[in-house]
Parts: sequence; C-alpha cells; structure tokens
Amino acid sequence: MRIFIDSSVFIRHYYGVETALTLLDTAINKNDAAISQNVVEEVFFKLLYMETKRIYGKTGKYRTKKNFIRNPEKFGLVKEYIEGFFNRKYRTGYY
Repeated sequence: MRIFIDSSVFIRHYYGVETALTLLDTAINKNDAAISQNVVEEVFFKLLYMETKRIYGKTGKYRTKKNFIRNPEKFGLVKEYIEGFFNRKYRTGYY
C-alpha cells in the first residue's frame, strides 16, 4: 500500500516524538512511502522557523531567512536532517 507522508510527521520525527518514529518506520519498511517536493520544502522551512524561535527567542519568515543566511552553522542539524534523511530514504516526486 502506498502511504503519503505529510510534513507534520517529519517535524515530529526530527524532534524525536515516539509515535512519529514508529509511523515512519512502518511507512518506510512495510509500505511504499511517498512524499512530494513541496513536503520537503515545507519541512525545511518549518524546522528553520522552529529552530529560529528556539535559538533566538523570536521568529518570523524574514527573521528566519536572515538568521539562516547570516548564521548557517547554527542550523547545521536541520540541514543534515534534510540532506541525510530525504536524499537517502526517499526519491521525491508527485504521486
């Protein structure tokens, strides 16, 4: 069975929520998991947004962009997650 995975599952997976870990494991290993390029972009932006709030205490789309451009090293874990997880586990495309 093909299962489409939305961005909220990946956000929870990034932060280690147990149900998201289990859901992704099941979707990947026991089913045919699918995502779209839009989901990858949404996950990346949401994680940057949430990490901006955590690191700087304030956020907003312009503040997030500015902080990411000026201090990309502070967002290294987000970048590693996106590159590592999505590049290795999924081939993105519309399904």
